[in-house]
Amino acid sequence: MERSRELAQCLLLPEYLVTQQAGQILVNHGMCGYSPFLEKNIANFAKRLPDQFKLCHGNEKHILKKAYENAIPLAIQKRKNFL
Repeated sequence: MERSRELAQCLLLPEYLVTQQAGQILVNHGMCGYSPFLEKNIANFAKRLPDQFKLCHGNEKHILKKAYENAIPLAIQKRKNFL
């Protein structure tokens, strides 16, 4: 899993997420943006997490959902595309 993450981080993340997707959408609307998950401290924290927190039963965002389960209403959490 670690090797796969490193490969995606090096090859896919900079070009696809930052440049194509996020950058183009923001430019089209005359905005500049900030991606908090790309912040160095958060990225380093995520890198140090054990694998069971990164992927749980096929859910890549398990730890994020658990962290905010008491802050986000249940009706929103149950939405199909929530996180």
